[in-house]
Amino acid sequence: MTLRQRLLAVFRGETPDCVPAYADLSHWHVSETDATFVPVRTQDTVSDRRLFALHRELGLGCHLLGPTLYRVRYDGDVQEQITCEGGLFRHRIATPLGSIEEQRRWNPASWSYDITHRMLQGVEDLKVLNYAYRRRRAEPAYEGFAEYDRLVGDVGVVAGVGGYCGLGFLMSRYMGVERTVYALADHPAAVEETIELVNRVRLEEMAITARSPAPFVLFSDNLSSDIHAPRLFERYMRPFYSAMADACHAAGKWLSVHLDGRVHGLLAPLRDCGADCAEAVTPRPDGDLPADRIRAEAGPGLILWGGVPASIWQAWTPDEEFVRCVRRWLELRRVSPRLVAAPGDQIVPGTPRRRLEMFRELVEEHGCYD
Repeated sequence: MTLRQRLLAVFRGETPDCVPAYADLSHWHVSETDATFVPVRTQDTVSDRRLFALHRELGLGCHLLGPTLYRVRYDGDVQEQITCEGGLFRHRIATPLGSIEEQRRWNPASWSYDITHRMLQGVEDLKVLNYAYRRRRAEPAYEGFAEYDRLVGDVGVVAGVGGYCGLGFLMSRYMGVERTVYALADHPAAVEETIELVNRVRLEEMAITARSPAPFVLFSDNLSSDIHAPRLFERYMRPFYSAMADACHAAGKWLSVHLDGRVHGLLAPLRDCGADCAEAVTPRPDGDLPADRIRAEAGPGLILWGGVPASIWQAWTPDEEFVRCVRRWLELRRVSPRLVAAPGDQIVPGTPRRRLEMFRELVEEHGCYD
């Protein structure tokens, strides 16, 4: 079976010939060329061609190389500007009620962008965001999918990607954890109004994504149970995830959720919401649970995608430890074939190329089904 066939078999509830081996090589690839990662998605496939070739060369599946499947516009007097120049990423929204702006600065030590200025500095900025989001509209943008799907071919599957429900929007990115928690305590009505508004808009966008040619939807709040505590998830996120899962299933698609932090207390709720897959799952030592506990909490039906933490990929980790970690994850196939072997969350800069080759070899040797 090809990498594409293996992954689709897992999503269909079938048993492939071997556990699919997938990886997000984007940051690693950029670091190897000593370039700067640009977090602005474009419809241009030319810049991605080297990544397609790298996945094929290494025999590791890809799922994140695809276009945005909807385009956004704002009615009336709202202006949105997103730029990335000189290592400074800026996202600005201007309305008659005022302007809000996020700034992120490139950090060469981590090959990522540090948030240096939150878009929402306090509860008073919510009125600006709400004004804009009430005028935010989305429309299908499927025209670029076929070209990406052709380039990926049998080495992967092009996912429909979206991110940030109402609470995730505030906590993970635009207001920050501490500021959001205090705002929920001090101004619950105002914050809940924004959460409901963002959820409504995002569900419209995810419905467009679900109706696209992409076989599954990958949604990312960068979930972690120490941040999105089970109590907060139950109150502010469960209805959204349930509605999104229903929309995906009604369109004949699967829902995968990016769960790249601590997982205890979130796996079962996600499963019960109707999610089909927990993606980027990270066991110990970087995560909070060992591999077997992760499967036990998830149950046999939820697809577990991940298994190899970032620290295990690094050159300072002995080969023997890397092998043990990969094999522990592959052993979960004996409990359920709903399994994908992958980094949790990315192949990190500094990873020796030999580790990527070892990973593929280990999966091929120890991940096959009898």
